[in-house]
Amino acid sequence: MAFWGLKVEPGKWTPFVPPPDEALRLHISQATLGGGIPEDKERIIVKCRAEADDEEGAQEFNICTIIGGVVESCHLDLIFDGYAEFYVEGSYPVHLTGYFMPDMDDDEMDGMYDRQMGDDEDDDSEDRRDPTSDGKMPPISDSDDDDDDEEEEESLCRAVCC
Repeated sequence: MAFWGLKVEPGKWTPFVPPPDEALRLHISQATLGGGIPEDKERIIVKCRAEADDEEGAQEFNICTIIGGVVESCHLDLIFDGYAEFYVEGSYPVHLTGYFMPDMDDDEMDGMYDRQMGDDEDDDSEDRRDPTSDGKMPPISDSDDDDDDEEEEESLCRAVCC
């Protein structure tokens, strides 16, 4: 996978042209302000114009809204396998970032998923739970002491999350 980035200036459609002769798809994962600080709650809308699977031709969609002082970046999960254009409605540029990924058909994706699932099933040694000797998770106490509850929650979070 290779990094991809595009600076989209306000009021101007900026094209994405897929690399020729390469079986790659573009995954856009983030939009963030490209410079300057917008006024509080000023809205900056990022739009996309791309061909959909149906035969209606290019369609225009809002893909995110950045709000000054509130939301200055937006996580995205968009995949493009063809020509697309991006537009910023507002006063500031926006950077779109992501990566190129191999273009796989459904059968290849299923095979990759099956291989990953097989790998996970074989590796039971990394179970992060801390079961009691009978193999069950210890019960959570219902004590009224708030300090003990907070400590128990933190230790459970560490056991589950880390």
